[in-house]
Amino acid sequence: MGRTISHETARRLAIASQGLAGEREPADDEGLRRAITRLGCLQLDPTSAVAPSHRLVVWSRVGQHEYSALDLLAYRDRWMLEGAAHEASFVLDDDAAIHQHWCRARRRAPRPRTAAWLHDNRAFVRRVLAQIERHGPIQSRDIDESPQRPWPSGVWTSARNVALLLEILLGQGRVMVGRRESGQRLWDLPERCLRPADIERPGTREVVRRSVLRALGALGVARADHIQAHFTRSRYPDLAAVLAGLVRAGRVQATAVGSLPGAWYVATETLPLLEQIEVGWWQPRATLLSPFDNLLCDRSRAEVLFDFHHRLEIYVPPAKRRWGYWVMPFLDGDRLVGRVDLVRDRPRGESIVNQTWWEPGCGGRTHRRALDESLGELSGFVGARPNPGLAATSLERGLRR
Repeated sequence: MGRTISHETARRLAIASQGLAGEREPADDEGLRRAITRLGCLQLDPTSAVAPSHRLVVWSRVGQHEYSALDLLAYRDRWMLEGAAHEASFVLDDDAAIHQHWCRARRRAPRPRTAAWLHDNRAFVRRVLAQIERHGPIQSRDIDESPQRPWPSGVWTSARNVALLLEILLGQGRVMVGRRESGQRLWDLPERCLRPADIERPGTREVVRRSVLRALGALGVARADHIQAHFTRSRYPDLAAVLAGLVRAGRVQATAVGSLPGAWYVATETLPLLEQIEVGWWQPRATLLSPFDNLLCDRSRAEVLFDFHHRLEIYVPPAKRRWGYWVMPFLDGDRLVGRVDLVRDRPRGESIVNQTWWEPGCGGRTHRRALDESLGELSGFVGARPNPGLAATSLERGLRR
């Protein structure tokens, strides 16, 4: 199988590959681009208990930066696009050919219910696209059209049918998000959002090959099931054959990780970093992570690598939550040592810690000091004051699992 690396080395490689160890990238335009390129995508989520998730993911890696910087990279520079990675995400314009490939696949073979609805509403689709062509970028609420046959549900209004159609067309690559205003998407045509170079159309095998290398670069070390869950989630046909081909070509190396089961893989481009870690390099950092952070988006992998049980409870009724609504894991060095139920109280301008939980054997003075520093940095980034009284109280009563 090739080389064997320790469990600790695998953790450190995963963290360093995510830009969460070593010197931070500078918080300027070039530093942000390098940090985001390493990740490959930034998941978009409307929840904003502290700040939008994609902004927190970048903050965890570069620290304080201009709050509008990501919008400028996406909507002014077109360096990023809104698309679908492992979830709805900012994706790199350099990877547009990968994402457009899967958009075309969805257009060729939509789900039967979707296909029937689009067929029955051909004129509706044409009219919506015509309005976007004439007036785009345009908000969905400004598109005044109604379908011939509403989506088969008794509660769908014309406005919701337009919104549904736009989501379908986005998934098929027929419309894109031109920009956002106050969080609202403005829709436009792809030819006004993509660069001419993005017209490239690689075949499926080449798309999967590029995606595997992109996923492995971001993950550091991973099994095939971890690759399946990352970057272009569940869109890796013939993954075993592609991996075998990359190993034969010298682009990927198979490895074993301690006593962990299965074959693991490392991209050849990552080997210099791996070798540095193996001979003793390690510059740990401590930071809070968004619950949607790229390091944690595959929960089963987080459990295998970090022995950290990570579950989102946003949609769990409050009385049934074990942790809380917006719980941010805390990374210190090469371990996830705790989690914080944090909320930004906007009217009072404060960050409030509702509760802190430490993993077994964690929560000593060093961990608490590091967490205090991270809370202070995060509060500064989102423009809030840390509430030291509440934070200190919650840290002292932190529960051990």
